[in-house]
Amino acid sequence: MSQAKHPGQVEITFSYTRHVGPRYVHGGLTLQFDSLRPYAFVSRAQWPAADNYDTSIREAVEQVLQERQGHTQSTLVVLGRVLITRRCPVLRAKRKCSARSEHYRF
Repeated sequence: MSQAKHPGQVEITFSYTRHVGPRYVHGGLTLQFDSLRPYAFVSRAQWPAADNYDTSIREAVEQVLQERQGHTQSTLVVLGRVLITRRCPVLRAKRKCSARSEHYRF
């Protein structure tokens, strides 16, 4: 979390790593909140055509705002940076990983 420039402004970065079989998936995102502005969800992420999660992220943000504030009439939310990585680990044996490695950074 970064220090806000003005009251009501917060930036949060979240990341995770999860093992899936012989591979791992790493992801993260940055959300900026400004509670002094009317509600809007703005996405600056440019997703690959098949992997657009803007709607899922927006719905989760709206649900949390409703739970925490009791309404969704205020707080501008900006989806900034998104990182998704799917990689195969380095195998000790000289076998090749059957899954392909992908790296998206937005």
